[in-house]
Amino acid sequence: MTTLPGPCDSPAVVTRKRVPKVLPAMRRMMAKRGLHGQRSVSPPEVRKRGQGRHAAQTRYLGPMTWHSKASAVGTLLFVLLSGLAFVATAHATPSFGSHDVRTVFHIAKSDDRNRVDYGVHLNAQCQPVGEEPVYAYWHRFEPGHPRFGDLGFMDSRVYGITSQAVRTRSDNGTWVEMHLAAFPEMRILVLIQRHEGQCVARAQIPVRNRPAFVDRVFVQLRPLGVEYVRFRGIDVQTGQPVSERRRPPSQW
Repeated sequence: MTTLPGPCDSPAVVTRKRVPKVLPAMRRMMAKRGLHGQRSVSPPEVRKRGQGRHAAQTRYLGPMTWHSKASAVGTLLFVLLSGLAFVATAHATPSFGSHDVRTVFHIAKSDDRNRVDYGVHLNAQCQPVGEEPVYAYWHRFEPGHPRFGDLGFMDSRVYGITSQAVRTRSDNGTWVEMHLAAFPEMRILVLIQRHEGQCVARAQIPVRNRPAFVDRVFVQLRPLGVEYVRFRGIDVQTGQPVSERRRPPSQW
């Protein structure tokens, strides 16, 4: 205890009570735990199973390497981009014109009733609007989603249009050549005409090595892949229904 001089006392030496030194055993314990004379704490090392009550919470797996950092950053970017793409396309709907042919042909799948339709933008004279008039969009029949919707990023890698161009413009008809990501080597010709005062568009695709107006493509799925693709339409010369089952492209 500290004693201080009173107001009437003569000056005296202030005495302090000595604090006992730390016991040697406590010093050794503190030094063993790294607490004696150390201000900063290094990362805890990996403890063996059963060492310490909080061993599972204090495991140290070492510093993050450059490869692990790049992998983490890449994963984060993929998640962010996927989220942004979903937000951007969740409520997006295709822009239909008053003279459009909304469905020239479509691609359906075996897993549900939803399908991808391919339409063409036309003006009042049944002429294509612009040099890339054909567009793809989701046509949904399953409940819980909007009826129509634009293709997402991953959808475009399969169902998207990779190239298209207007080849011929005339009063008798206009031809548009196009290619799909799912069938890069297959040329699709869209014939646009006026019939009985209405705009008509048909997709010409070879079926059994003969030109046919195809209006539907069906994809039979299997676990982790595609079993086959079937094309259905009308033979251009005979007008008879035709169908062909093909193997899926190699990139599928």
